[in-house]
Amino acid sequence: MNATNVIYPQYWLNLHAKDMFWGHLTLLKAQFCVERFIHPKIDQVKIPTLFDENKLNLIAFLFKITM
Repeated sequence: MNATNVIYPQYWLNLHAKDMFWGHLTLLKAQFCVERFIHPKIDQVKIPTLFDENKLNLIAFLFKITM
């Protein structure tokens, strides 16, 4: 998945990295911030999300500046 490349310094060498970052962050949130179920049709056992969407939104600006 291309969106995970935001964690690598080489990603930020691209001239359009700052513009692409928000789109990639949206893709990451859509994939990893969604609550899932083990067997949605059989039982409703929830699997916690990998990332907290609110925390990602809060640290996104600082992360972008740091990188």
